[in-house]
Amino acid sequence: MLIKDLTVAQLQSTFVCDKVFRGPDQKNDPALSPVSVAFATSRGLMNPYVMPTLQQLFNFVTFYTDYYRTGPGSSHPDANRRWRNAAKVRFNIETKINPRQEFANRTIGPKPFARIVARTIMSNGLEDRTDIQSKKRPGHRARWHTGKPERFQGDLPDQASTAARRSG
Repeated sequence: MLIKDLTVAQLQSTFVCDKVFRGPDQKNDPALSPVSVAFATSRGLMNPYVMPTLQQLFNFVTFYTDYYRTGPGSSHPDANRRWRNAAKVRFNIETKINPRQEFANRTIGPKPFARIVARTIMSNGLEDRTDIQSKKRPGHRARWHTGKPERFQGDLPDQASTAARRSG
């Protein structure tokens, strides 16, 4: 079964990104991030370490900001700095797609992929805070900025900027 053939619910109930791989100093303890646990609980996610959708990532940052500004985390000694940083966080989205013909059936095509990513960014009003990077083929990296569709640079930008114009 390919990931592209699974629903978000299937992915998030099957794959939990909770492996410790950076050595003994890395901790895998949800209690270290009560905001993550609160977000997962509020969204009905089985675990705070599920693989998020792009929309869920954006929702988490909003939730994090509110959690420390006016929510349960507002009494934390570092709450003010945390919510202010979260409110201006920039997103560096790196996409993975293999456009080689022999892998065409393993992923969605670049045009619909770019359209979905651009539409999600724009529907959240995060164009000025988001960069997209795509390694489309070995040795090549495209990078574009979503501030304005005409500012996209790289291989997928024509598709992404067209998608952005259509979704706007």
